[in-house]
Amino acid sequence: MAFYSKGKFFGKINIIDLLVVLVIVAAIIGVSAKYMQSKSIAGVDSTKTIEISFYQEDAPAFAASAVKIGDTVKDAMQNNIVGKVSDVKIDKSVFFGVNDQGKFMASPREGYSSITITSEVKGIIKPGGGTTINNYEYFIGKQIELRAGSAVFWARVYDVKIKE
Repeated sequence: MAFYSKGKFFGKINIIDLLVVLVIVAAIIGVSAKYMQSKSIAGVDSTKTIEISFYQEDAPAFAASAVKIGDTVKDAMQNNIVGKVSDVKIDKSVFFGVNDQGKFMASPREGYSSITITSEVKGIIKPGGGTTINNYEYFIGKQIELRAGSAVFWARVYDVKIKE
């Protein structure tokens, strides 16, 4: 029996079938290598604890008062856990509207509060900007649907820093 005869290896394996299998295996290896590479960034320590703060200027007061330290914080749009609440600051709401003189200005609104929620999570602050948490990127000013404990907010990323 010859190694290669009549377009077949060992008389049984067609050369076209072998090439298709090799292309599929190469594609799987390439995609796997790319996926594994995206999880780690060269020269950046991903084991740092990050403090990330979220801010909403005009949240219902009952929702703001429902957030407690230790609550899970989740980016609902990405289905990504972004830590546990480490600090909550509630203040007067900042509502933008037109006053009696027709001037656009900010003022507090009854029944509403501003809220800053800080959470702690493992992640990467990248040298060029942005923060990666569980393979999702966050930038200052990014608006997200934030769930903290039993409350939900339409908040912005306000601050990101490495916990000292």
